[in-house]
Amino acid sequence: MTAILCPIRSSAVEYESGTAVVTDSESWSYGRLDGVVSTVAANLTLLGIAAGQRIAFLATPSPESIALIFALFRIGAIAVPLSPRDPISEQFRIAEAVAASAIIWDGPIIETDVPIYSAGSLIATQVVNPIEPVVSCDQPCILVRTSGSQGAPKFAMLSVGNLYYSAIGLMDRIPLEPGDRWLLSVPTYHVSGLGILFRCFVASATVVIGSASESLLESTFSLSATHLSVVPTQLIRMLNDPVLGSRNWSWRTVMMSGAEIPPRMVEDAKSRNIPLITAYGLTEMASAVTAGSPDSPMDSGTVLPFRELRLGPNNEIQVRGKTLFLGYWLESQCVSLPLTMDGWFSTGDIGGTANGHWQISGRIDDMFVSGGENIHPTEIERVINHILRPTKLLVVGVPHPEFGHRPVAIMDPYISIEELRQRVARHLPSFKIPDSVVPWMSELDHWNKLSRKKVVRLLTGYFETEGL
Repeated sequence: MTAILCPIRSSAVEYESGTAVVTDSESWSYGRLDGVVSTVAANLTLLGIAAGQRIAFLATPSPESIALIFALFRIGAIAVPLSPRDPISEQFRIAEAVAASAIIWDGPIIETDVPIYSAGSLIATQVVNPIEPVVSCDQPCILVRTSGSQGAPKFAMLSVGNLYYSAIGLMDRIPLEPGDRWLLSVPTYHVSGLGILFRCFVASATVVIGSASESLLESTFSLSATHLSVVPTQLIRMLNDPVLGSRNWSWRTVMMSGAEIPPRMVEDAKSRNIPLITAYGLTEMASAVTAGSPDSPMDSGTVLPFRELRLGPNNEIQVRGKTLFLGYWLESQCVSLPLTMDGWFSTGDIGGTANGHWQISGRIDDMFVSGGENIHPTEIERVINHILRPTKLLVVGVPHPEFGHRPVAIMDPYISIEELRQRVARHLPSFKIPDSVVPWMSELDHWNKLSRKKVVRLLTGYFETEGL
């Protein structure tokens, strides 16, 4: 069993006055953050919260919320971060669904059998009873909500070691050191947000929390971020923001993951000398599994240390390694880890590799059947992107009374279906050419991650309105 010193304590020992967390209104040194983590951990213990118990809390972007996460790690409890975007009833339902022993909560309260404790009181009450900051890498430490193949939410159990090895493995590709500032551009109830925390604290770097009143781009300028993580939607907004061209920036890394990358976006980023690094990751592997470099941003790069990838049946990507999660939480209060007979986790993603570089093609569950033929929408997108270079593109399979499903392209700029057919006819078989083209819908720009199933439902209403 491997144990590590809590990264916050480790950084506080060597860089006590170094900046651990900075917001638009305050700055927390490593010494201060470590002291608050120690106080919260001691107060949690006094409340009777013990190792192995699941503790739910609202995962707001704040130094106090970060301190609570690491305090739970130190006492061996399992953090259950709740999304502030969810209705209160859903937040409490999740706490009950995972059999939480307590909810750390300062907001409005609805009826529940779960004990509730004030987050503010955990910090305000000083207790001189330090908790040992050494944590076991095998220790289960957090439940992160993720989506299953049918869109139903699941909870992935991660260990301290999963997050630790994920951090040091990625830093092998993206160096990080004291003084660097990584913008917390993704929430800490997502594994990518947790990854930013661990990377920064392991490297004694700074977590930057932007203002809710500022755009992501404005926050990178006002708080001098050197590193940031984005999904394609966020990068598109940055590239379209006129502020980008009027300000000098000092980014050393812009890491993007989460979806297929439109070639036009990559070309635009490269033309502005943005140090774009594309990555492939998943919650079940504690964030990034592969990462590229600014010199080759069109693929997902090569495998990071402490991870392994291979192709299984039907070119499905399978993974294993030190970052592989402990399993999915079950209502029976057990954890289930679905593996192949020889110990690999099947991701549901389709891909391939050339010269050690990985290319992610899409999801197995995005595939649809049309007239008995299997169609992967990303294959159609790749052809259209190569030939037409649209700014925005998504292909989905919509229900069809004769063929089961047929492909539809949603595009910006819009072109007629006749022009699309003419341009791609020599590059796609007829059954893979979309039946229609729909103008890009503004609603999609507000989704951090596009769900093809949700888009199909949206299109159903569109076709009814248009009489199609």
